[in-house]
Amino acid sequence: MKTVKFRVVHRLSLNNMLDARGNAGGSMTELNKILKVVEKLQLTEEEVKHVNLRLEDGALKWSTKGEDGSDLDPAKEIELADEQVDLLKTMLKEKDEKKEFKMAEAGPVNEIVKELELEL
Repeated sequence: MKTVKFRVVHRLSLNNMLDARGNAGGSMTELNKILKVVEKLQLTEEEVKHVNLRLEDGALKWSTKGEDGSDLDPAKEIELADEQVDLLKTMLKEKDEKKEFKMAEAGPVNEIVKELELEL
């Protein structure tokens, strides 16, 4: 087991990557593993309201700071089984090897990689 700390941007980024991986096809065993990680990364209704998550011009937007400057997006602790951590690491390594990352992903992905103790 590993406890990781992910903010909204990390969880949304990972969910997008897991969704793309699942949509590429795979065995039911692999898809079920992906679904279990997605469930752990899901935002609660309370979190969605708290950060004002919304769709604007086809892109997800949210607030990271309150009007008073408070942090609306603190990192949430998430428990992942070793198998789930390995799935995320493998996915990130494969995307890196295929040079599939975009510049907009660099910041969040670097933070995810650090949290997972992965070297790319």
